[in-house]
Amino acid sequence: GDEEERANALTLAREHADALKQGEATEIEDIALTVYALTEAGRLLAEPGYGEAAATVFRDRLLPLWNDAASAFRSGEESTIYTPRLAGAIAAALDAMRWHGPEDLSARANALFPRFFENAVIRSGLMQASPLPLVAAPYLNSEPAEHFAHPVLPRAERTGTAPVFASEAVYADGGWSVSDPTFRTADALFLANMLAIRSDDGRTDTFLDEALIAGLGR
Repeated sequence: GDEEERANALTLAREHADALKQGEATEIEDIALTVYALTEAGRLLAEPGYGEAAATVFRDRLLPLWNDAASAFRSGEESTIYTPRLAGAIAAALDAMRWHGPEDLSARANALFPRFFENAVIRSGLMQASPLPLVAAPYLNSEPAEHFAHPVLPRAERTGTAPVFASEAVYADGGWSVSDPTFRTADALFLANMLAIRSDDGRTDTFLDEALIAGLGR
């Protein structure tokens, strides 16, 4: 029945969370997704130990990779390579700490997120053109254009490039360049989904809904 299926799902979630808690992720994408997953496990299972583990991973393993010159996290020793999937993973980790982390790490993540987004997603060239032409007129009549598209993004008519994500950008020698302009649907959708905008009631599509969690029998 439903109760048995719920119990089995929660058991499986706990097993996965325990594996992440005991693991030693070394690649930046895995580190970032561990922060996100452990944060959600703590909320789903109502066990603060998982959230505390997420905060520890963020503090001890992700934050030390921050490169202040690039305003992005280092993904390698010599050059920093970003794909939409990596950018999405880091956005999820930052949001996990911004919205559900301890006060000190929430403040740190809130300070880093806009710098990270502007550089790793916009100035890197991952977003290849302004999506402003795709925004319906009624929205533009009630909100500034900057709410929908960063002003530094070129217009698609000028670049001949659609407003989609490239597959790879590289930070090296003090600057960004697009190393693979190919659009790949799965990775692009992952990043788009992770770039959640929190609504006035605190809901996002990226994180489990508080009301649903509160009503979950454990």
